[in-house]
Amino acid sequence: MPVKSAGSSRPPKKAPGLRGSFKKRLENERTKNMAFINPTPDQFKQLMAREYKGPIVMVNLLKFKPDGGSASYNKYSEATRELFLGKNITRMVYRGHGLMPVIGEEQWDEIALYEYPSIAAFIEMQRDKQYQAVVPFRTEALLDSRLYCTLPKEEKL
Repeated sequence: MPVKSAGSSRPPKKAPGLRGSFKKRLENERTKNMAFINPTPDQFKQLMAREYKGPIVMVNLLKFKPDGGSASYNKYSEATRELFLGKNITRMVYRGHGLMPVIGEEQWDEIALYEYPSIAAFIEMQRDKQYQAVVPFRTEALLDSRLYCTLPKEEKL
């Protein structure tokens, strides 16, 4: 289903297509039955179709594999930080341990918030070949995850 901007009756501009190894990585994740580890190609297309141009915060809910998942995720996190340090692509807002659910039942090992100047910056990071080389650390680290794209409350959808 195409995503429309609030207040607009026309469909959104066609999003640029997924291409190359970025598209292949997303498609391969589907075949590995990792439904909640990495986004689907359709989820990325929907995100790219959004007309919103302002800053976003990605909320990461992470459940690690036992015996090394946390260490593997730390490798991914450190490698990502080094790749994009000073490039104004991403900034860690918060990263902490999940203590316990107060509402609901899902238990997460870590919660991390990362800010991006725009959806385009987030997509640019995902397409970066050096970033794609460190994604396997993340994939191997996780048993389950959720990733929510959020925008400041004062912004209109």
